[in-house]
Amino acid sequence: MLQRRDFLALAGSALAAPALAQSRYPSRPIRVIVPFAAGGIIDVVARIVTEPLPRLLGQPVVVENQPGAGSTIGARSVARAAPDGHTLLLNGAAHSVIPALYPDAGFDSIADFIPISTLGDQSFLVAVHPSLPVRDVPQLLAWLRDKRGEATFATTGIGAASHLAGELLKKLAGVDFTIVQYRGTPAAVTDFMAGRVDFVIDSQTLLAPLVRDCRNSRHFRKPVWRATPLHPGKRFMRRQAHRLKSLPPFQRR
Repeated sequence: MLQRRDFLALAGSALAAPALAQSRYPSRPIRVIVPFAAGGIIDVVARIVTEPLPRLLGQPVVVENQPGAGSTIGARSVARAAPDGHTLLLNGAAHSVIPALYPDAGFDSIADFIPISTLGDQSFLVAVHPSLPVRDVPQLLAWLRDKRGEATFATTGIGAASHLAGELLKKLAGVDFTIVQYRGTPAAVTDFMAGRVDFVIDSQTLLAPLVRDCRNSRHFRKPVWRATPLHPGKRFMRRQAHRLKSLPPFQRR
């Protein structure tokens, strides 16, 4: 199953290092750009990480949501900022596919950024609406084949990790479904719970509490994912879906 790795990046080139050394840092408020709408996992991570920073750094640290175009709008804003360490980007898997999906983004997703740190790594959940006649991954794949592209899948944006997870499932399982793009995770989850889309693949941090809270109300079927501290005993998708044999190396654990 696709995993999301959130990372923090510094705008600018290697010339930024001498600039930082010449003056006290930070000398003014720091902006942390989240290239997705508020309420998604990237936004949640950004707000958790930045909460103690004003006390530690002595300057305000402001999270700014700049969603759109597969995270390129926010990333472009950071790429064009002064390379002085006061404008940061917090992104996930979407950043790595910008050259493939948005070749005319207006910046180099590698050369125009300096990686600072990986902040998180977690598996995604597969959750289906209770109205679907499926209870595990093999049944889901069979149902998707029967629907012949009519099933609907909610994603938080083209190029987002949830979208990449859906495309990966299509490729590995040989199934098809209609991708419905939303401007953010809250909107996607709202429509999913209302039954306007059939299934989602997204962060367990966001979906697992909903699954627990709605276990008896049938808002969600029990999803299938890799065992984690949040949900020990649940199985990783690869172990249930015997047809998914060509998993890329980073998923073989």
